[in-house]
Amino acid sequence: MNTVHPSEKPETNRKMQLKHKIRTANVKVIAIVVAAVLVFGALASAVLYFGTKDRAPKSSIQTASNTEEKNGGRFPVYFSGGEICDVQPIGKVVCAMTKGALSFVKPGGKVYGTSVLSFAEPVLKTCENYGIAYDRLSGRYALFNSKKILLNGQSETRAQITTAAVGKNGAFAVACRGDESASLLTYYNKKGQVLFSWACAKEHIVSIDISSDGRQLICAALSAEGGEIITKLYLLDIYETDTQWEYLLEDTAVIDCFFTARGRVIAVCSDRRLVLNPAKNELVSSFDYPSDLLCCSSDPRYGTAIATLKFGAFDVYEVTLLDNENRVLFTFETKEHIKDLDCHRTRVALLTDHAVRLLSGGNGAVLKKANGMEIGVCVHDASVYSFTDSALWQN
Repeated sequence: MNTVHPSEKPETNRKMQLKHKIRTANVKVIAIVVAAVLVFGALASAVLYFGTKDRAPKSSIQTASNTEEKNGGRFPVYFSGGEICDVQPIGKVVCAMTKGALSFVKPGGKVYGTSVLSFAEPVLKTCENYGIAYDRLSGRYALFNSKKILLNGQSETRAQITTAAVGKNGAFAVACRGDESASLLTYYNKKGQVLFSWACAKEHIVSIDISSDGRQLICAALSAEGGEIITKLYLLDIYETDTQWEYLLEDTAVIDCFFTARGRVIAVCSDRRLVLNPAKNELVSSFDYPSDLLCCSSDPRYGTAIATLKFGAFDVYEVTLLDNENRVLFTFETKEHIKDLDCHRTRVALLTDHAVRLLSGGNGAVLKKANGMEIGVCVHDASVYSFTDSALWQN
C-alpha cells in the first residue's frame, strides 16, 4: 500500500501501486526479533513468530460467497472470513485480507473474487496488478491478481516465511529459514518456476524489494555480533552468483528497504532513514528520527511517511513526510494517539484514536470520526479507506 511522495518525478497516471507499510505492531515485532537475534542467534526466525510451529490448514482456491452476498455492493463492507488483517490497493480495486479469506472490493463497495485462505499469521503485499499473501507460520503463500488467486505454494524448506515481495510483472520472492543457512531467498516467475535462489549463511532476511525490470533484488538481513545489532543490505542480480553490493549498518535494524526510480536504495531503519547509491557505494543522505518510530508507510517512487513522538514531548505525536532525497515535505502534529498511516504521493491517510484524517501539505482534514474500533487505513487513488477487524469503510 507496502503505501505518497514526490522526488522521483512520477508518471502522471498512477499505475504503480507498490507500497511498503510497517504498522506499529510490526515495529514492535522487529524489536522482538532484534532481541531474539541478540539472545538466540540462529533461533531468531522461530522467535519472530513467537515460537509457534503449528502448521496452518492448507489454503485452497475456492470461492467463499458469504461475504459477497451479505454486502449488496455498498459500504460499509462486512467480512465473514475472520478478522481483517490488512487492506491494499491492486489494479483499480482494493483487496482485503482476513485470516480466512482474500476478497476484492470495487470503489462502489461491490465485493467479488473471494477465495478461502486459511492463514494463521497472514501478511499482504501488492504491486500494480499483482499481490502476494503469505502465512508466516506455515510457510504457505498465494500469488494473485486483481481478479483471482493464480497459484498456491509453500516455502522451499517448508519453514516459516520471514518476508516476501512481488514485482510489477508478477515475479515474486520468498525468504524463509534455510536447511543449512540462516535464510534462503527464492525468486519465482509468475508461474511459480524458480528463477534464482540465494542462501544467506548467518543473517535473517527481514525485507526484500524487486527492481522494476525484475532483474535485481535488494534485501536487508539482520544478525548480531558481540551483543550488537548488525544489518547488512545485499544487492543481488538473478543472472549472477555473487552479491553485487553489500552495505553494513551497525547498531540499527533495517525494517524496510526498496529501490527508487533513480536506482538508489532506501533503507528505513529503526532510528533513521538512509538514501544509498549502490553504483557509487555511497551514503547519499541520512535522516534521524526525533524519537522512536511508531509506524511508517513508503511509496517507493516518492518517499516515506513516518510517525514518531515529537522531540522533547511525551504527549505530542508527529508525522513527517520525506521524499526520496530525505527532504522534509511536511510535518503534522497531533495529541491524538497514532494507530496507523498510509500514503500516496503527497497525501497521507492518518488513523488516530479520535479520527481518520487526510494530511496534505501539513493540513489534517478530518474525514471521519473514529469509533475506537478502527485498526488501519489505506489510500487508493482518490479514496481513503478505513477498517475495523470486521468491516471496511470508504471515507
